[in-house]
Amino acid sequence: MANSFWDDIAYFKPTERNIFKKPAFPEPNTINPAIVYILDKLREETTTIIIHSTNEKDTEHVKGSQHYLDNAIDFHIKNMNFIDAINKVVTLTTVYAFLDRPLHDYMGIGIYPDWNNPGFHLDFRGYQASWGRIGNNYVSFDEALKYALDKFK
Repeated sequence: MANSFWDDIAYFKPTERNIFKKPAFPEPNTINPAIVYILDKLREETTTIIIHSTNEKDTEHVKGSQHYLDNAIDFHIKNMNFIDAINKVVTLTTVYAFLDRPLHDYMGIGIYPDWNNPGFHLDFRGYQASWGRIGNNYVSFDEALKYALDKFK
């Protein structure tokens, strides 16, 4: 059997379960390896990461979602203050480079302070995008960050 990118992943396995006790990677060989590497690096620098959604095709995401294209992951970081977690995610995507540019130049980053477990969306879409979600409304990243700073101070 040929080696796969999973052989280089320290903290996650193709058989991982998500927060809903379903396969975290329903199609582990089709998910974009870049998003798994990023998640693995984030786990190395934080604490336990709980996966909510990856490349599920039968879930309700917005039309054209990167989840449907095998490029995205939703998660939260367990036992870490949400503001500290935001700083860690933003720092990680700013410091680490891909093709000599910061990762965030290629990524979508969403923050979700109103989830039961406040969390994140990361995707590897090839260009920079950022947003937040407050309640059921999508808002700018800056608006969601201000809201989170007030909510979790």
